[in-house]
Formats: sequence, C-alpha cells, structure tokens
Amino acid sequence: MGLFDATDRVFFAADAFGALLPGATECIDDVPAETLRDGLVGWSSVDAPWLAHMDRRTLGAMLGSLERLDPDHVLSGHLPVANGIGRLTDVIGTAYGQGTTEAVTAETIGHVEAALGGDAPDERTAQ
Repeated sequence: MGLFDATDRVFFAADAFGALLPGATECIDDVPAETLRDGLVGWSSVDAPWLAHMDRRTLGAMLGSLERLDPDHVLSGHLPVANGIGRLTDVIGTAYGQGTTEAVTAETIGHVEAALGGDAPDERTAQ
C-alpha cells in the first residue's frame, strides 16, 4: 500500500488515495471535506470499484494502522499532499465501504479519459 520513511516521517502511498477534484491544489487541507469525499468516491468508482464494498471493519483496521504511523506528510500520485494523516483517514472512512454510488456520470468518465490522453469530452460524453 505504501512506504513509510520514519526519518522524515513521510508516507509514500503507492497508487492509493486518488480523488477527482474540481481543480489543482497543493494540499488537501485546501479541499472541503465533502468535495474530497466525493472526489475519493468518484475516483475509486472508476479505478477501484471494489472499495465501495470493502468490509468496514477491515477498512477501519487499515486506516488505524496508517494513523499509528502518524506521518507528518502523505504523498500520493493521485492526491495533493496531506499534512498529517488524520483528516485523510477521517474522510476515507466515510468514502469507502458505503456501497455503490451514482457519483460517476458519463461526464466524469469523459474527463477521466481526457486526462488519460484520450479525446477531450464532447457533448455525447457530457450527457
């Protein structure tokens, strides 16, 4: 799931904690909790749909393990920097293991495809 550098107190998340966000930002502290939660749900619905059905007890145990590491920073390839882990694990705890979502629309899929190098969304994918 990641690598923890105990000297610098940085957790490097390996392909975890992705979110579809409305714009670029340097720190997740700049993203409202509800926007972050919706972004996590949207990303996982596309990239890791099984997270919607993850066992809540298992999720809690995994998040607890990350919290015990108590990193000063979390670096992810799919999220802005998180200063500390508490806010991130709090929001993840409300995003995953909640069942399926209607958060991913054709427009969302079009934007993801465009970001991955496909054609820009047009009116057919935005409806």
